[in-house]
Amino acid sequence: MRTSRFVRRSLSGLLIAAAMTAASAQSFTTGFTYQGRLDEAGVPAASSYDMRFRLYTLSVGGVQVGSTLSALNITPENGCFAVKLDFGTGAYTGQTRWLEIDVAYAGSSGYTTLTPRRELTAAPHASFSLNALSAATANNALALNGQAASYYLNAGNLSSGSVPAARLTGTYSFPLTFSNASNVFSGSGAGLINLNATNLATGTLADARLSSNVALLNTYQTFTATKIFNAPIGINISPYDSALQIRSEDYYTLTSNNTRSDYGIAIRGIQRGGADSYPGYGAGVFGTSDTGSGVAGSSDSGYGVWGVCANPSSSGDGVYGLAHGSGRGVYGFAYSSTAVSRGVRGDANSTSGIGVEGVAYATTGGTVGVRGETVSSSGVGVLGVANAASGGIYGVKGTVASGGWLPAGVYGYSEWQTTTGGASVVGSRSVDLSTHSMPVYGGAVAGFSQVGPAVVGWCDGLSTYANPFGVWGRSANTTLSDAAGVLGEADGSTATGVRGWANSTSGLNYGGRFGTNSAGGYGVLGETAGNSTSIIGVSGVSGKGGTGVRAESTVRGGNGVIAIANGTSAYAVYGESDIGYAGYFNGNVYVSRSFTVAGTKSFMIDHPLDPANKYLLHSCVESDQMLNIYRGNAMLDSSGEAVVTLPAWFEAANRDFSYQLTPIGAAAPLLHVAGEIESNSFRIAGGPAGLKVSWTVTALRDDAYARTNPMQAEQIKPAHERGTYLHPELFGKPEMLNVVSAKNSLPVQVNQTVTPPRTQTISPADR
Repeated sequence: MRTSRFVRRSLSGLLIAAAMTAASAQSFTTGFTYQGRLDEAGVPAASSYDMRFRLYTLSVGGVQVGSTLSALNITPENGCFAVKLDFGTGAYTGQTRWLEIDVAYAGSSGYTTLTPRRELTAAPHASFSLNALSAATANNALALNGQAASYYLNAGNLSSGSVPAARLTGTYSFPLTFSNASNVFSGSGAGLINLNATNLATGTLADARLSSNVALLNTYQTFTATKIFNAPIGINISPYDSALQIRSEDYYTLTSNNTRSDYGIAIRGIQRGGADSYPGYGAGVFGTSDTGSGVAGSSDSGYGVWGVCANPSSSGDGVYGLAHGSGRGVYGFAYSSTAVSRGVRGDANSTSGIGVEGVAYATTGGTVGVRGETVSSSGVGVLGVANAASGGIYGVKGTVASGGWLPAGVYGYSEWQTTTGGASVVGSRSVDLSTHSMPVYGGAVAGFSQVGPAVVGWCDGLSTYANPFGVWGRSANTTLSDAAGVLGEADGSTATGVRGWANSTSGLNYGGRFGTNSAGGYGVLGETAGNSTSIIGVSGVSGKGGTGVRAESTVRGGNGVIAIANGTSAYAVYGESDIGYAGYFNGNVYVSRSFTVAGTKSFMIDHPLDPANKYLLHSCVESDQMLNIYRGNAMLDSSGEAVVTLPAWFEAANRDFSYQLTPIGAAAPLLHVAGEIESNSFRIAGGPAGLKVSWTVTALRDDAYARTNPMQAEQIKPAHERGTYLHPELFGKPEMLNVVSAKNSLPVQVNQTVTPPRTQTISPADR
């Protein structure tokens, strides 16, 4: 392949316009012939080449005009070549054009752009005369009087003259005004729109032209569309205080089967079709109101509103109330301040019937399904009575299907705030406890739930009241030992009998708080009925870095925690941790008996050289005997002797002494103990005068406890610990053989009886 580059400039470029001979009578085109000379390394090019041609508005840069033209496999003769180019009619509008050429070996993609661009001469521009802009320059002009031919094809540009009737066809988008009164229009008028009937001053519309939705005089009609009237309507009475007022002059009568006839009813609504999914549709009478009452009834002696569901097998409603906002679906009020009046009363004789049912469908706001209120001291806001002698009957029953934060079937709220009490819900039932095995029977409030809380207590007590309670349980029985104010039981394998939770993330709050006024009582008593060491009387769990169980005593001489283990292999306190400390004491620790460590005994201090970043640990000295070590320094006198005086209690607490002497500063081969310990002192001799001597005395403990409880270095493991290890992993044994794990898997025989806390009466003021 040739590697030399093309000469970046052609020696000559000739533009030859396409000629037209008189004999052929051909029309001029926009094409032209371009001739040029191509040199390669100073020698006329003789290979075959591919060329590309582009037309620009400027010699450098500018905008390309038309498309790129290609001429392939061109072979120059003595460096000269000729190609025909046609950039189209729109390429020449009277401005200068520049030609740019790219050259590459035939079949190669490596094009070289020749510079500079070549300016086209006037010959190609001659084709511009074929389409002269004015009749003054050519006979076949495209414009007349300076206007294009399309100008005269638009009737909107005509300012004078008449348009023949044959031209007045089609669609007119602008209004037309006809001032000739004798105009005659043919056709059905179906195409006319925007007709205004108010402009009709005379004439009569036939009934056939009136819609069936228009009420006609003395004509039976059926209306199928909704009618809206903006003025009051009266039927058999002149309206004066309501949008619709209907009066009936007839009286009801009783038929042979002691039921009322249809007479004597001013308004009666009957719905025999299926109910729609929207509440209100499918109702005999349905009323809504933005401010007043949807339906209001008044009667001097009978019923203000009487609703009947006549089908004994249907599930319809005699009266149905619906509240979408903060209103009331059905509102009943008892005005009497003395009589046992009822705001709303509903009776159900069926074993599964409902006396009164109210539903509020709004998903937000404090909606009320049923609300009853009375101002009488002996009245009842809502009274539910179930007369059936069998079946699951309820005086008042509440169910909930919401998945909200606190769904409740029955919710009680009391604004009565006194220091003596007050209850949101009070339940009372007389029952003989001796006939039941569970104390929950005969309870004031009984709750049952499969998913949520069976009974929920809520209290927003003000800070001025010292004893607000969400749930308060009290047992006044002073004779039964197992009486309980609140009893919680759980039958599930992972269930909880009583659970308390404090939601506040700050302050000193309690998930559960218990106390006793008895000197021998317990604030909290945890009992286990099983005989396995894996069950726990009281358990505290903290999952976020808190404290599982916290015990505190604020009385002098009191104890934060007392743990007692009476079993032969039991632990009063057992702590376990894989990472932190199994036990941590911030204060003095006292051990009244032996202290045994299976690992190492050490002290830990902040490192003296780097106290902020390091600890310093020392291990304790281990021995198979109960040893005491004493040390000190002595100076030999002029005779080479020294007397070391020990504490007055030394010989009373120790026996079997051993000595070590170390000379400081010089050798003392004759240094020795000249006299052993007697009267709590011993004597050193055998060194030069002024010699410093370090001494150590080791002795066995000889106090009363040590003599009564001598140390046994080797011990036989108890029977229940044989085959187990303190650290089984060090002997290649599995963790299940750990002495603690093996101990916890054994059944434990309970040898003592735990006395439950005694019941004591506590007044509300003491809480």
